[in-house]
Amino acid sequence: MICISFVISTIAYVTTKKLLMDIILEHNRERIRIKKRLTNDINHELKTPVASMQVCLETLLSNMNLDDEKRQGMLERCYSHNQRLIKLLAAVSLLTRLEDGSKFITKEPVLINTIINDLVEELKIMPKSERFNLNIDFNEDVIVNGNISLICSIFSNLTQNTILYSEGHNIYISLLENNERYCKILFADDGNGVEEKQISHLFERFYRLDNGRSRQLGGTGLGLAIVKHAVQFHGGTIKASKRKEKGLQFVFTLKKI
Repeated sequence: MICISFVISTIAYVTTKKLLMDIILEHNRERIRIKKRLTNDINHELKTPVASMQVCLETLLSNMNLDDEKRQGMLERCYSHNQRLIKLLAAVSLLTRLEDGSKFITKEPVLINTIINDLVEELKIMPKSERFNLNIDFNEDVIVNGNISLICSIFSNLTQNTILYSEGHNIYISLLENNERYCKILFADDGNGVEEKQISHLFERFYRLDNGRSRQLGGTGLGLAIVKHAVQFHGGTIKASKRKEKGLQFVFTLKKI
């Protein structure tokens, strides 16, 4: 009887170990696939600004007698593409940090209200033509144990996404729920929204509703992917949906412990 129990236990141990190894191997393969896809996507995204800068620089170097207006235009074009590259590399660096080094990212008590107040001040100094009305409904202080730069990135990327693409006039930020375990926050706009079939793709890396327009406006295609990863880092979830009145809304949670 003891021998039978021993054999059964051994078989169970070996089977369990094999299953765990298979899971780990599949997880590693998936990470490699994701990294490879991200690398390919990044290479694709880098080609356009780099190629454009190359043309501008070659033109400047081979035509030393260009008039001041054309020379200035070339330089401004180079600067614009360089700024896009800086944004893209910073976004990729943050995504890599979230995926590979999350255990090294420090946490501390973060007051969400302060981040929102800073956002209000940032919107005040924007040009009037680009300024949005910020409607805040946060009736109490909300403190989470998190990383302040990542939580800031959630609100800043959602805001930038709204300003660049929504074509609306108002941003709404509301506290839907707040308890000892988590808080639930609504971020919405009154813009044009998106089609239902596009919503499930919004958090994908480099997904754009309009590729040409997105690049022209300086978007990296990584903003909402960063938002999703930052929310997940804080043990939360995020969901996008069409707003009943008009526009797009995001509802996300952040764990407090």
